[in-house]
Amino acid sequence: MNSPIKPNYYHVGGAVPTQATSYVTRKADTELYQGLKSGEFCYIFNARQMGKSSLRIHTIQKLEAEGFTCIDIDMSLQVNKDITPDEFYLGILYEISQHPDLEDKVDIFTWWDEHDRLNTATRFSIFIEDVLLEHITSNTVIFLDEIDSTLSLDFSVNDFFEIMRSCHNECRNRSSTPCLTFVLLGVTTPYDLLKDKEDKSDTTSTPFNIGTAIQLSGFTLTEAQPLAAGLTETCQNPDRVLEEILNWTAGKPFLTQKICKIIVDSGEFIAAGSEAAQVENLVQTKIIDNWESQDVPEHLKTIRDRLLFPDYHLNRRLGTYQKIFQASVNADDESVEQRQLRLSGAVIKQDGKLAIANRIYEIIFDLNWVKTQLAEQRPYNDAFQAWQESGEEDTSHLLQGEELETALQWAKDKFLSEKDFEFLIESQQLILAKNEIDKLQVIKFIKENSIKLKQQEQTIRQQEEIIQQQAQKIKEKNKIKSQN
Repeated sequence: MNSPIKPNYYHVGGAVPTQATSYVTRKADTELYQGLKSGEFCYIFNARQMGKSSLRIHTIQKLEAEGFTCIDIDMSLQVNKDITPDEFYLGILYEISQHPDLEDKVDIFTWWDEHDRLNTATRFSIFIEDVLLEHITSNTVIFLDEIDSTLSLDFSVNDFFEIMRSCHNECRNRSSTPCLTFVLLGVTTPYDLLKDKEDKSDTTSTPFNIGTAIQLSGFTLTEAQPLAAGLTETCQNPDRVLEEILNWTAGKPFLTQKICKIIVDSGEFIAAGSEAAQVENLVQTKIIDNWESQDVPEHLKTIRDRLLFPDYHLNRRLGTYQKIFQASVNADDESVEQRQLRLSGAVIKQDGKLAIANRIYEIIFDLNWVKTQLAEQRPYNDAFQAWQESGEEDTSHLLQGEELETALQWAKDKFLSEKDFEFLIESQQLILAKNEIDKLQVIKFIKENSIKLKQQEQTIRQQEEIIQQQAQKIKEKNKIKSQN
């Protein structure tokens, strides 16, 4: 007889506890664990609620069981809008100084003051290399969670990342002694973290070209089997029900755990053959219908807020999102907007294309939703929509006079979607044909927007290519070493 399933078997929101039998082990678990055991610098960058925190605490448990010392630092607690570089570095060193091998050996505040003639980054580096590395007796991993918090700082922290690279190299040169390595976790990308770097294509002083990127994907049916165990009391065929759940969530950890819990809490018995219909009904009534009021803990609102974040890229981001519904969008161009869409969680990269991450997002944030959002952004939406409905041929809907001036003023501080850009160009060209405005005004508008796009595309491509090339070289080198 099966043991009754506890009501809290599933965990919706927050990290899944280390003792929980509903924890789903993925390929990323193995890659992170093995990478850290080998002394690799690792980073896990992905959308929120993809299981980064759960992966972190479960990896820490495994490493500590093997004698590693793990220091877990929440970077969001180290950063606030008024923090100084001195406070930033000292706060992190204070957490590191709690390492068991440093207890009673160093007073971090006294040490910091004694070296106050040096700049903050240099002091931080010296402490790591001359104090921490000299005293540790066990391999040590420092986990820096919520690393994207550093994006809000008023000062550059590129030195911070360069120090991590230096530590990695130092450990490589001290192979017979305990090693120190870092793990970065957050909702960001290497490119964004290096936003203050003048030449972002130069990654020779960052850790990202020597580190290992850990990819977090949705649960596969095989990986998600621990979740089926919680459905045995309410489902005749738990595996089939789990398969239907994944058909809706595409393995997104938060939604998958939530729907499992909804099924258990509903009290409905799902008989064989009715899995698809009953799971669909529960998803529709408990998640999709009136989704804003049922979104507890928040998940869909978090995605919405990232999609609609009022920044320079909003119009083009929404335009790219709309295009995914209407046409095939290549993911080869790692534009700012594409990175933002993927970090929102709503969009994934699949077989070289961009795609909506799952059926739930596709229904809630559908084509009508994005059209509505774009309409609310544009001061010329009625004319724009009429122009599109005419197949972009009826010039009577193009802007003229004061309406065009207002639109151009609105567009000044925005990176426009392709269609918005075309609409405003067509409007200007129409007036140009009537000799109502200076040709130079049109040329200037075209050049400014074209330059913006080309500069971002070129810089991002260079950054990604260098990181990938260097990472591949490191992996090949390590493979040769292991074979020898």
